[in-house]
This record gives sequence, structure tokens and C-alpha cells, in this order.
Amino acid sequence: VVLLGHSHGSLITLYALASDNPPKVRSAIVASPYLGIKLAVPAWKKLLARVASRVAPRLNQPNGIKAEHLTDDLAKRAEHDADPLNFATASARWFVESSDAQDFVLAHADRITVPTTWLVGANDPLANPAQSRTVANKVKGATYHDLVGMKHEVFNEVERGKVFAELARALATA
Repeated sequence: VVLLGHSHGSLITLYALASDNPPKVRSAIVASPYLGIKLAVPAWKKLLARVASRVAPRLNQPNGIKAEHLTDDLAKRAEHDADPLNFATASARWFVESSDAQDFVLAHADRITVPTTWLVGANDPLANPAQSRTVANKVKGATYHDLVGMKHEVFNEVERGKVFAELARALATA
């Protein structure tokens, strides 16, 4: 079994691998891991999320994500904007729990013992690529791909063929 996660799914994958009882897998592939937010979040909004997470966990706030943050592929942007399953908010509980999970992964990344492949858009304006590099540097057996010119959704980028080639290589060696 090879785990594959993108964005928040990568955070979940890395959290599981760093936990006290990690899943038994051969390797993991993480794309644009959400290990730190790059979008500016005002301090008042962070405080509101902490308080609301306890008293009104479903309180939603605009997340600020726009299609142009995701990819340079105009057709993929249009698909994103037309998809009724996309939403433009984040709940207080999600924000707090994901922030805590990010802290956990940073603190315990050295527990990850399986080979990991990192597919990180160097121009990602959402999930901070610098934080991904920091965490990857703590993981023994990490192979980091700095995907120059790519944004958050590396599998939907104009040059996605390069990403899928790296994915295929990682799967072939697992």
C-alpha cells in the first residue's frame, strides 16, 4: 500500500505516519501538503477561530481561496468555479484542528520511517512551500520535488505531465 494525499489529505497522511501507531505502508506521496498556511490570516480571525471552535465549531468564515491560487490552467480554473461541491468557507473547528495537526507533524516528523515523495508547487500561495521543505528535511528518506512555477493543485497545472511522471516513478519504486 502506498498512501497518496493532496493538501489537507497530505496533512492527514503525514499526521498518521508520525503518530504512535502509524499505518503499515510501503511509502507515501504527498502533494502540496497543507503544513502551514501562506495566505495572510488576521490575528483577530485566528483568535475568533480558537474561541468559536469551543462554543460554535461550525462557525464558517470566508477562506479567501480563489481559482487563480490553485492553478495557471484556465480550463481547470473554470472547472473549479463551476463545481458546486467547492466552497469558499472554513469552519472554526477545522481551522483550529488543522493548525494543531500542522504543529504535531512539525514536532514529530522525525518519527516517519517510510520513504516519502514530496510534490510541492514552488509558487503555492495557499500551503506554504517553505514549511513543506522544513518538515521534509526532518523526514528520513524524503524525496522533495520543488515544482518551479506550479501553484497549489499540481495535478491540475499546465505542466501536470511532469507531476504525473514523478508520481509514476514513485509508484514504480514502492
